[in-house]
Amino acid sequence: MKTQSSRRRRVNSRSVSGHSLRIALLLCLATFLSCAPTTSAGRRSRSQQRQKQPKNNPDDYYGVLGVQKTASTKDIKSAYRKLALDWHPDKVQDVDKKEFAQQKFMELQQAYDVLSDDDKREVYDKYGKQGLEMLERGQDPREFGGPGGGFEGGFGGHGHPGGGFQQHGGSFSGGDFSQFFQAFGGGGGFPGGGFQQFFQGGSPGGGQQQFFQHGFGGGGGGGGSGHPPHGFGGGGGRRPQPPAELFPKDGKVSKLGSPKFPGASSKHLWLVMFYVNDDPMAREAKPQLETLVDKVKGNFKIGAIDCGMNEREHRFCEKTHNLSVEEDLPAFAFVQNGKVSWYGDYDSIPTARDLYDFAIQNMPNDLISNINQPMQVQQKLLEPLAASQKFRGAILLLTDKYETSSLYYSLAYRHRSDFVFGESRGKSLNMAKEFQVKKYPTVLAILPITSPAVPGSTKYQDKYLIIRYPADSPMNQDALSAWIESLPKRNSGQQRRSRRSSESEL
Repeated sequence: MKTQSSRRRRVNSRSVSGHSLRIALLLCLATFLSCAPTTSAGRRSRSQQRQKQPKNNPDDYYGVLGVQKTASTKDIKSAYRKLALDWHPDKVQDVDKKEFAQQKFMELQQAYDVLSDDDKREVYDKYGKQGLEMLERGQDPREFGGPGGGFEGGFGGHGHPGGGFQQHGGSFSGGDFSQFFQAFGGGGGFPGGGFQQFFQGGSPGGGQQQFFQHGFGGGGGGGGSGHPPHGFGGGGGRRPQPPAELFPKDGKVSKLGSPKFPGASSKHLWLVMFYVNDDPMAREAKPQLETLVDKVKGNFKIGAIDCGMNEREHRFCEKTHNLSVEEDLPAFAFVQNGKVSWYGDYDSIPTARDLYDFAIQNMPNDLISNINQPMQVQQKLLEPLAASQKFRGAILLLTDKYETSSLYYSLAYRHRSDFVFGESRGKSLNMAKEFQVKKYPTVLAILPITSPAVPGSTKYQDKYLIIRYPADSPMNQDALSAWIESLPKRNSGQQRRSRRSSESEL
């Protein structure tokens, strides 16, 4: 009995032991099966997330603007303007997003600055951003070897695959991975440990910041070409600043806005540029406008209006002047009597000379009569003067030039409500004899006699006084305008008719 009982206990013991082993194996298998799909799903999820949120490379200028490499200049310009309006820092109200918008805005500017310039774009397409940097340093970009060639198949220039980590055409080797970064970083690579130690925090300072500070640039940080947050922030990155105002209030070019835009009552003729402050083409046009300011010397005004400053100016440009802020700027116009004449299409920014010729073509020719014979003075100046009670008198310029100057056009426009203007061009002998002119230019004021003679004046046909502009006075608009405004004021229409009646009876 003992033997059978012992046998049964041993059998039962082996049975229990085998059952426990099977349970343990099943548990392990279940654990493995349950873990494997989860891990795989996790990998797929992270992979899918990377696909949905690709890393933005600020050095990929085509990607920044969202255009193809074959995009035309017009397409690039259109894409830039649309994105610039979306990311303009002044339009972002959320404080937390404002810094990101500023950075995005700067990236758009940098991309457009390169791709809108044919020469820069050609270098960029062939040699990448490193090629541009070499060009700026006065080096030949061909030595760089094209995009991705700078590291012999390393990082691929603009983030494009470059064939893995290679050194001098061969695969990387050497044991300590930090040696690779020491070769390019200039900052010592990974002090005190290999690649695994770095990610475990074994390097001094720990964490990824140490990687970026030592791996690419020796403490200052590569900065991802200066484009945080997408690039490598580093320790020396600077916060981007919004672009400076192209036309400050104290600058040569007058800053205009919709409330001060020249209308029908404006005293001055205006050449105006419509622009957006961050547009590189507007920056290119600025020196041309400033050169024009120096040339015209105040004869007509030069102004600029920022269509992207705020919603009011945006509406003014698009609704009032039918300008597409995304497509049409910068645009140039000449303004007189509130009427706007447009410069028209152009392939490149017009020069100061182009803009000056455009202004001259749109000057108010109807305000100045061409007078080359004495009898025309009566027809073109005195009869209009007598027919209208609004005019104080007539202004006559005698000159040896054959073209009307912008100075005289502007003077006639400024005093168009009070005086009739005429011009005798080409050194007319008949006119010089009639008005005893010996020196050019000579400016005369012809005033109806309604009051005692003005000192220094002479009678003309016993009905008008002639006053000469002093020969030693400066020939500029401000001085001439001050002289015109100092002439006798117009008497009432009744007084003038009475005086003329009395003089006719005599």
